[in-house]
Amino acid sequence: LWIEEDTNDVEKLEKAIKEALAANGLVADAVCTYDEYGVFPAAHLSINMGNRPMPFSPDKICMTNIKSDFRTECKRIGLSSPKSVALRQSMYADKNFDPIAYLHAEGLSLP
Repeated sequence: LWIEEDTNDVEKLEKAIKEALAANGLVADAVCTYDEYGVFPAAHLSINMGNRPMPFSPDKICMTNIKSDFRTECKRIGLSSPKSVALRQSMYADKNFDPIAYLHAEGLSLP
């Protein structure tokens, strides 16, 4: 069963899916997507249609897309999270600039 519909309007998409399923005597066991763009709408549809969202619920998907929220969640559940600092081109104007020392001073370590 193939449905072509705009994925920006989840309500319209849900209606089209439910109509197509009913017209064909089918029931959806899951709502999946083949691209990253569709993960968020698919999660909403899964919940609305009584299924478990895969891979995560919409709020968890948002959390993984916002770096500061992701780091906060990692800290809350006791996981280490990626850290980063900016290395600016202007820093290299100083001939004594040591990027490795700078990273260590910022609390980062390299493998």
